[in-house]
Amino acid sequence: MVSPSQTLLKVTLPLVPRANKPITTAELIKRLSDLSNQLTDANQDNTAIKGQLEKSIAPQLVDKNLMQHKDKGVKSYVAVCIVEVLRICAPEAPFNASQLKVNTSAFRITLTCRKYLSYSSSNSNSLNPLNRHITRIPCTS
Repeated sequence: MVSPSQTLLKVTLPLVPRANKPITTAELIKRLSDLSNQLTDANQDNTAIKGQLEKSIAPQLVDKNLMQHKDKGVKSYVAVCIVEVLRICAPEAPFNASQLKVNTSAFRITLTCRKYLSYSSSNSNSLNPLNRHITRIPCTS
């Protein structure tokens, strides 16, 4: 049995769209936002969450469908989630070398998105919730 301090993240729906099961951008932003909030609240000493991240969540975050998504809000949430996964799993990263190379583009996207904090799509203002994460990153451009 998992103790209360070792509770798992509540991620029941996939983050990566499949050919036969697409996910709307609004729904994907909702899922990533929820994951981002849960990761922000997670402790680094929670081994249950670390295992969950390594097995099911981290591989989805570096999937090309998310990393190359056309929506800036999706890319930004993916970047925030990756940063939080790295924080929780430190000093061991749940990504291999080639995935970490892909992740650097996500960090560049995050820095770029500081310019778009007022960006809004027709469905929602998807980047404003990222303010608390992105404004902690110094912007040099």
